[in-house]
Amino acid sequence: MDYSFLKLYNSIDDALNDNEFKDAGIHYYTSIQLFTDEPYLQMTNYEGGISISSDFTAFLVDNCGNTLSEITNNVFIEEFVDTEGNTQCKIEFVNIPSNFYGRAIIIKIVQATSDVIYYTRPIKITNQGSKKTYRFDYTNNSNLEGLSYVDAGCYQSIRLQMKYTGKNNTSEVGEYYQISTSNNISTRFLKKVGGNYLVENIDSFTFDRLQEVLLHDIIYLDGKRITNKPILEQGDRIGQSNIFNATFSAFTNDTDTYEYTYQIFDGFTLSNYYPFGSYTTGTVFLTVSFDADIDMTLNTGSLKIYNSLGTLQDTFTESDMVVSGNTLTIPTSLSYSDDQYYVNITEGLVSGLGVNNEAIVDNSTWTFRLKAADYSATDYSATDYNTGVSTPIDDNLVMFYKFNETSGTVATDSKGSNNGTIVNAVINQTGLIDKCYEFNNGATNQYVSIPSSSDLNFGTGAFSIEVWVNPSANFGRILNKYNSSTGDLEYRLFIQSGVLQFYAYTDASNRLAIADNVTIGTSAWQQIVITCDGSGDASGLKMKVDNVTASFPSSETGNYTGMPATNQEVILGQQSDDLSGANRYSGLMDILRVWKGYELTDAEITTKYNSGNGTES
Repeated sequence: MDYSFLKLYNSIDDALNDNEFKDAGIHYYTSIQLFTDEPYLQMTNYEGGISISSDFTAFLVDNCGNTLSEITNNVFIEEFVDTEGNTQCKIEFVNIPSNFYGRAIIIKIVQATSDVIYYTRPIKITNQGSKKTYRFDYTNNSNLEGLSYVDAGCYQSIRLQMKYTGKNNTSEVGEYYQISTSNNISTRFLKKVGGNYLVENIDSFTFDRLQEVLLHDIIYLDGKRITNKPILEQGDRIGQSNIFNATFSAFTNDTDTYEYTYQIFDGFTLSNYYPFGSYTTGTVFLTVSFDADIDMTLNTGSLKIYNSLGTLQDTFTESDMVVSGNTLTIPTSLSYSDDQYYVNITEGLVSGLGVNNEAIVDNSTWTFRLKAADYSATDYSATDYNTGVSTPIDDNLVMFYKFNETSGTVATDSKGSNNGTIVNAVINQTGLIDKCYEFNNGATNQYVSIPSSSDLNFGTGAFSIEVWVNPSANFGRILNKYNSSTGDLEYRLFIQSGVLQFYAYTDASNRLAIADNVTIGTSAWQQIVITCDGSGDASGLKMKVDNVTASFPSSETGNYTGMPATNQEVILGQQSDDLSGANRYSGLMDILRVWKGYELTDAEITTKYNSGNGTES
């Protein structure tokens, strides 16, 4: 027997005449009522099985079969094989949009490949009289009378017209007789108070299925767990009709609650953001847009564009937007300076199938960057210009030093515009790959100074730093955007007594830190990678040395809330407040990369490590 409340029949006549009272005048005063803003799932246990592929259409029809509306986009079907080896279906109905009030409606499903048509019994689709209905969500720990929950792995759900009629008090009091006082003494009180419910005008079809629901191990009535096994009692038949009243008593645990989550429908997903990725300086964006995987409705809300420092650049509201099908477009004319930008949108700006979009409130989901094009014939690769293909590891790379200079005092940024000044550091040395720089080998004040820029201010966002070093001493400042004299503190990477350490600062009292004292050594090339996920938690800061996770866990001092955007320059090989001091880095340095708004994955770090050989691509 198929215990689905939305059982599928092969003809509309069968759907209308499934009635055990053969002498009855049929009344389609159905107790099954679906709200237009709720999802429901029913599963089949059709004898011999039933198969409905993804190529189907769904309609709402009246009792004569006349089409009232199409609801294909609101119906989601997933097949499974039951314990008998038969194909069955889970069918999820998501926010059916038409409100038909008290009118009896039939759901019609047409299988396109075979032209087979299925009909449900008449139901109601309306939010009217909502206080006279209750929702059931139910599943079982094992298969139940042909319902293959083990194979389907789902909750079923339905809403029925019924009403609460009062309390059912079956509390117990224990007592004993005390001989010395000749009194009955109460010893305990077991409180058990439930509710009585009346289902008016129920037919035998719905009665059988509701009793089946009440046999389940797990039942939620309006989101509260039923703790007993209710028995559905039938009342007198109403005249010569096919309907009667029914009652049951339920006890609920108000602290054990359930809220339905989509089980087949994937939700409302945004994609194809524009602008997104990398663009050359001077690009003018004539539109801002995004797509969804289903058709959208425009509601109210805003879309905002920020630069890398979190400064608001532009705000658009729903009055600026146009939605057509599954695309939202904002006609505009935007021109920005070289920088990294991110876009945020409010929750519920758009909706699909009555489901609101989730807000975008971070600085990494929707990003784009403007930068100068690089067409250098001596430094050319297929990714040096905008190909229209976007990858996060390329798009979020903001600085790349190869240290391959053979003359001059300019340290070249091969990725962008963050060139530095070489101050006494020895260039044109044999590197891990091609050339490298040497710092402080018997001399002082050898470093590289890189002017501060928004690329190198990480704020509260994610970032990654990769650098290869070959130290000649077990101490020294490798890379720093830090000056304790001025109070401009952002981050620094250094070796202290053989311990490699990295700090990220909100200020001197509030910071994140991570360290390693196992892998780092002297007289050998080693890859150091620092990553941060932008969460602000200590656990989001990570370090790897030669592709091995740091030996010490990350930690937080005070309350780290992100790094300030200071004007402090980045210094390689020294520290700004101690350029001539003893804490200078001594050794070789090669391959420095910095990513803003992106946390390298373990796989990407391994690729850059390349078994210790490194890469310059």
